[in-house]
Amino acid sequence: MIEIQLLHHKSLKWTDYLLQYTQLKNLVHSGLVSTSVGKLPDSDTSTFADLPEAVRRLMFFGKPDVVVCLDDGVNPVRPFFALDVTEHAAARDHWMQRFPNLVGCAQEGVPGVFVSPGDTPNRNNFAGSAQPDFFFAFDRVIEIHQTPLYIAEWPSTDGSTLDRDSHFTDLPPHDAESIARALTFFNLVLDSAMRGREFAALMQERLVVELRNELRKVGYRQVPAIADYGRLTANMPDNRFLTHVEMIAWLSGIGLRMPSKLPDRIGKRDQYLIYTPRVTNETTAARRLAMLKRIKEKGGDPYGAQPLAFDYLFCRLGPSPLQRDVNVVVDLSFFSLADFASWVKKTWANSPLKEDTFPALRSKMAVYSMHLSEPLVQVMKNYIRWQIFSADLIVFSDGVLVL
Repeated sequence: MIEIQLLHHKSLKWTDYLLQYTQLKNLVHSGLVSTSVGKLPDSDTSTFADLPEAVRRLMFFGKPDVVVCLDDGVNPVRPFFALDVTEHAAARDHWMQRFPNLVGCAQEGVPGVFVSPGDTPNRNNFAGSAQPDFFFAFDRVIEIHQTPLYIAEWPSTDGSTLDRDSHFTDLPPHDAESIARALTFFNLVLDSAMRGREFAALMQERLVVELRNELRKVGYRQVPAIADYGRLTANMPDNRFLTHVEMIAWLSGIGLRMPSKLPDRIGKRDQYLIYTPRVTNETTAARRLAMLKRIKEKGGDPYGAQPLAFDYLFCRLGPSPLQRDVNVVVDLSFFSLADFASWVKKTWANSPLKEDTFPALRSKMAVYSMHLSEPLVQVMKNYIRWQIFSADLIVFSDGVLVL
């Protein structure tokens, strides 16, 4: 019998929702599938190594609220759907910090849905409105990875409070138009997974074409530009990328030099995007302390994932970071390399790769195997993973790191 595994992040409620309102209910009732529910572990725990390899890769950037997998008893467990949800009003910084949660899914060819409030103009503390650049960025991800994704609107009839389902009273109404489309999309993906179809073929399904058209209606109201983001205009004030000569001059202005030896992919590009978190009037020391605190307490949010978002908005041409025509530069010049490397060293120090006897490995075998066969960055702090994957160059106070 096929088993459908529902792995959740913070709450069981969305797994129950899917079991109630999708074809899973009928399949279970008819005896065609069984289901199981589990919890997604953090990447710095030993149980992370016990996850199927495909699920670990899917979680490289972030952890969706639900990942649904199929186990046919013959092939390795296959993740086939991801769901990510927020109740926060739409805002630029917030969408960027949630953006990575489905990018890892798209890179692995796993379809997904992001559920978010639409326009909430009557909220007392924080009015929200749909962010076109969020929709535009998601359409870029779909185009680049040829994997269907959908942004479903959590409706608000009064423009203030979110509408609720009659049965699951803290979740959106299952029969609301956008949510119903998302559930129909799930059923389509489920059927494809059970038939063993490649998910890229879903891009030609009429439902997916229509869902993408809905996304584009918002995303293409205004095409994003460098001038829209203060963290880009801080060092690119002319609403354009820097040339190689200008990049050298910028580094010289902060007392640094371009490394003498650059990888071929970097040296052949003559455009540079410089991303600078925390564009404030703080002193360098104050920015450093504030960012260290952010990274320790909040994983770097809302700044950590922003280079990834800007990569997809402005630089990326293909599925791999190698397929850019613009070098992504992360300006961490208020940090020293030692600040950054401290998190890397911590991961290395905790790795069982240093062990050389089986008694020492007995309780760490899965972790040892994972560290041997997969990049160690996979289990590093989220903030480190985002910067390393997104950047071609990271600028520190004492030098430039080439990636």
